[in-house]
Amino acid sequence: MKKIVFLLVFLISIGLVHARVGSIDNECKQYGFDYGIAKYSQNNGQYNFDEGTDVVNITGNKTHFHWVSNVYISGVLVKAATNTSVFSGGYEGDAQSMSYNNNGKLQDISHVTFCGKDNEIPEFGVIAGIVALIGALGIFIYTRKY
Repeated sequence: MKKIVFLLVFLISIGLVHARVGSIDNECKQYGFDYGIAKYSQNNGQYNFDEGTDVVNITGNKTHFHWVSNVYISGVLVKAATNTSVFSGGYEGDAQSMSYNNNGKLQDISHVTFCGKDNEIPEFGVIAGIVALIGALGIFIYTRKY
């Protein structure tokens, strides 16, 4: 009985580890981001949602695309052939394959991964605190002069 339980635990743990290999989180971390938001594969110029949260609208062709997101994107990874190109994020942008074949033609994009970073945009409370501190410092300096 102990052997069966051990075997089951072992197989489940291998399955869990295998599920994370090649995940969008790992792919994004490899390029300096904290987590993956969404991954889309390209097939004949159509971008299909694969993994993560479907928050990006992509239009384009096999080598170029335009994207719009309703959440902040820190960076965009574009995979074409054996190369991955990193583009800046935001709420909207353009990207393309940066991989060329031997004839100088752009390689088709295989997939696009949208990545995020923790605490990239300061929350309102942080900004408000800084403004209040600067205001208080200004009042303090002003009252000491007079």
